[in-house]
Amino acid sequence: TPRSPPLARELAGGAWAVPARTSRGLPRALALEVGGARLVLPFPAVERVLPTPPLRPAPGSSVIALGYALAEGEPVLVLDPAALGAEADALPLLVVFRHAGRRLGLPAARVAPA
Repeated sequence: TPRSPPLARELAGGAWAVPARTSRGLPRALALEVGGARLVLPFPAVERVLPTPPLRPAPGSSVIALGYALAEGEPVLVLDPAALGAEADALPLLVVFRHAGRRLGLPAARVAPA
């Protein structure tokens, strides 16, 4: 089982919720290890980190999408790490975040405060 990210609280089904607000002492960003790449997301944009759920095809989605998954009962479009030059294999975590009003997911090997 993957270790929970720091400052996270455990939810049902092995998922974790990360704090949505920054305050003194809390990190302002979350670093994701995606293949050989390290990406940084603003902490307020991150909704949760959970074990990667099964993916379903997303008809009509762009080439940068692997498909969609259900995260906490809601659909999330999962981005393809290959579009970032990373391999999608063996990425046990899914980081769910919001960008430009859309709920997106990105598979990751590890997450940590940045």
